[in-house]
Amino acid sequence: MSKRTAEKIAFVSLFAHGLTELGAAIILFIAPAGFIAIFYPVNLVFGLTLCCLIFGAPRLIAGYAIRAGKRWGTFLGMGLSIATIIISPILIFYIINPPLVGTILALLLDIPLALVVLISLSYARFDKVVKLKTNH
Repeated sequence: MSKRTAEKIAFVSLFAHGLTELGAAIILFIAPAGFIAIFYPVNLVFGLTLCCLIFGAPRLIAGYAIRAGKRWGTFLGMGLSIATIIISPILIFYIINPPLVGTILALLLDIPLALVVLISLSYARFDKVVKLKTNH
């Protein structure tokens, strides 16, 4: 796999993940308050919306920066992936409630996407360290 292919995989994963989280934040923000209050406490909805915004927008920015070939985008994407891998299991334990099964599934989807981004960006950035030098 080439460095450019690894960057494209990371770009697509970050962009899809960022759009999904921003879409979830918009849905939680524009949904009628009475409907949300039936299933979720208001402070939990506010926290989830804030998490979606905090992690969604930087993922889009990192994806754009990776696509543009900026080095800081690679490190931002790696940092967001590491943070997601750490935070997602913690959030799952706070959100164990039958109406929130969709949220738990979404968090379980976060970890594989974050791993794809982390592995592909690590390969793209540190590919010369990984390759063994041979004399041909």
